[in-house]
Amino acid sequence: MEEEEEKYIVSIVEHKSSLTVGVAALCLTSAQVVLASIHDSGSYVETLTHLLQFRVITEIVVCQTNAGSSLTAKVKGAYTLSTVTVLPRSDFNEVQGSLLLRQLASHHSSIGQSTFLDNTLFLAHAALSGLVKQVQRTGTPLLPGTLEVKVSSGCGRVFIDPATVKHLELLQNVKTFTKDGSLLKCLDYTRTKGGRRLLVNNIIQPLCDKQTIEERLDAVAELLSNERLFFSLTEVLKTEVSTADFEALSVQLCTKPKNKNARYGEQLLRRVVSLKTGLTKLPTVSKTLELSKTSRLLRTIQTVLNDETNTRLLDQICQVLSEDSSLGTAELCFSVRPNIDPFLDVARKEYSETAEDIQHLFQSYQQAAGEGAQIQLRHTKKLGFFIEWNGIGDTIANKEPPFQNVLFLQQQQGTRPNTRTTTQGRKILTTKELNSLSKENTDASVHIAECSSHVLEQLLVKIAPYAPLLVRIGEALSRLDLIQSLATFAVMCPGGACRPEFTENGPIAIKQGRHPLLNSSTYHAYIPNDVFQPGGMQLITGPNMSGKSTYLRQVGLLAILAHIGSYVPAEFASFRLLTHIITRMGGNEQQMDGGRPLPPSDTTLGEPDGTLVAQPE
Repeated sequence: MEEEEEKYIVSIVEHKSSLTVGVAALCLTSAQVVLASIHDSGSYVETLTHLLQFRVITEIVVCQTNAGSSLTAKVKGAYTLSTVTVLPRSDFNEVQGSLLLRQLASHHSSIGQSTFLDNTLFLAHAALSGLVKQVQRTGTPLLPGTLEVKVSSGCGRVFIDPATVKHLELLQNVKTFTKDGSLLKCLDYTRTKGGRRLLVNNIIQPLCDKQTIEERLDAVAELLSNERLFFSLTEVLKTEVSTADFEALSVQLCTKPKNKNARYGEQLLRRVVSLKTGLTKLPTVSKTLELSKTSRLLRTIQTVLNDETNTRLLDQICQVLSEDSSLGTAELCFSVRPNIDPFLDVARKEYSETAEDIQHLFQSYQQAAGEGAQIQLRHTKKLGFFIEWNGIGDTIANKEPPFQNVLFLQQQQGTRPNTRTTTQGRKILTTKELNSLSKENTDASVHIAECSSHVLEQLLVKIAPYAPLLVRIGEALSRLDLIQSLATFAVMCPGGACRPEFTENGPIAIKQGRHPLLNSSTYHAYIPNDVFQPGGMQLITGPNMSGKSTYLRQVGLLAILAHIGSYVPAEFASFRLLTHIITRMGGNEQQMDGGRPLPPSDTTLGEPDGTLVAQPE
């Protein structure tokens, strides 16, 4: 499955005297706004770390008074491919931002009423004001009461700075900058787009709350002990909900684009049909979760999927869409129920008649070509209907009936892409009659999309308040997919994996721990290591090429796995709850390549009661 990143527009405003930064981020692939007020230092490492969770930032909106600041320079350097837009200071109005927050936030949002008047978030409110102004200028106004608003405080998450994300190869390797050879690649057994996005966010921001970690570990443990539940969930996530991205679909309910191009009607039709298909499959996932007996988290997910509101939303959609609606090209034209829009019914009648005429014309071509002729009717959006014929004979060359007015589109030779099928002698052609009918059919389908969009826009107005509901469904399915992925990692881990333990003031103790990246490689014979760090400072010494850096990376990666809620490749593992995982390493050696001699490096694991530090070699 192709990876689809969440895309964000981020607005940043800074109060220079107090070094406080306000951030507002609007997700373009889900109906969410994330607000944050960050008390930072001159290095702005806290702000840059906060921005890591927004994987793809398409546009960065900054205040004119901060355009030449050190913060803006650092953000531009970190996101060179992002468009930077400078707005006047008047657009960053905290009072206007608070009013916009009241207007846009759904009553289903997790924020409380105090958030609207929270003085500590005044910079975040100002950033939101500038963000909304820029979104409105781009022609995509946000509808009132439709956004899921979240406040990111940084609490309950392990702090991992951007340098550590790079040094530990959490998301990509340091050699080719691809996912291969990274921790993400080792853990990624997700089936849904939302599950993959959640996995990425957890890798760069692991959990720091013991109760949440234990609940996730309980869910993974039940999947590992219940084979029927494990394999049933794998199949359900693969076949039932893998194509339904509820968080992305929620965007359609909270935005209303001003500029509607020719493809708008078809895209809207596809999204609403996809939403209906996804909602109809939720009971199947919920029924599978009935096999869970002990996990509180799995039962909570089942409760979200069983919400009666889901049924009410589906009922409203089914009043407009037919029962057999699907994403096929022809099926889309008939997805809206008949007798709702008379112009739509006329357009569909014309579409059906031209389709029948095309079939009759093609049958006459088949008869004229004779038995054994390799002739097929094809259709693409670019060419419309056309004929594909391998080895065209004298019939067409002599222009005998019914092949008058033949128009050769192209003659292909060589090999088809991604296949071994030779296309030498295969000709793609059409006739004036077929070309005329094809254009009429295309015009009818465009008219159907336009009429359908008018009907669906009226439906969207009714179901717009359900946008936060879709976000919650998407989050529930993403968490379920993440848990399934972590369980699959534990099953597939060479040498097995154990459930980590967490103590209040105990040591970091690992028996026969294995480096997750090297453990997954068949090209290295990796020797397990024991770790015991009672607290305070610990010195790691040894000659060059003795494996000190690999040992330190192993401890950091195993700590991250444990705080994600994953099993770790070891015989036993016990951790304190860490608050920081920070590295300073020279060199860009890739662990999967075995590594090269390293320049001086140091690694720090920070927790409430102590640190583990490796001094320079």
